[in-house]
Amino acid sequence: MKKIAIHDFSGSWLKYLLAIAGIAILIVYKTCPGSCSFLSGTLVGIDLTILGVVLMVGYAGLLLMKKDVWAFRLLSMALGGEFFLIGYQCVNQVFCPYCLGYAAIVILLFLLHLERVRKWMTAALVLSGFVLFLIGFSGQLFPVTRRKCHRRLS
Repeated sequence: MKKIAIHDFSGSWLKYLLAIAGIAILIVYKTCPGSCSFLSGTLVGIDLTILGVVLMVGYAGLLLMKKDVWAFRLLSMALGGEFFLIGYQCVNQVFCPYCLGYAAIVILLFLLHLERVRKWMTAALVLSGFVLFLIGFSGQLFPVTRRKCHRRLS
């Protein structure tokens, strides 16, 4: 009978649960009326919520196939993208709690994989994710609160 270490077992389940939580955040973001409707974006023309779901499904699929190294590489690029998106929100002073929650999940998943990492490759993948967003990101800001206040004043 093979012994399963508690750390290994809980870690894998935690990774799956975080991936499901990431998908759930994006579904709530997309389906709830008025949820962060003031902020949206695309990467090379593809809605970020769709990319986020594809990322988490792909990540979970790689875990199921026991491709942890590829899952970590995917997360590394996603982390670079999340750094860009958090920076975008900071520069524009518009913060979306759903987006920040999703980013927190990506960061937690990244940290869960940090056991055996090649630092140079990880840095290159994080940087490539950041550059990809720098080149291909298109964001839209809609100052909903200001617009409503302005209409009342007119």
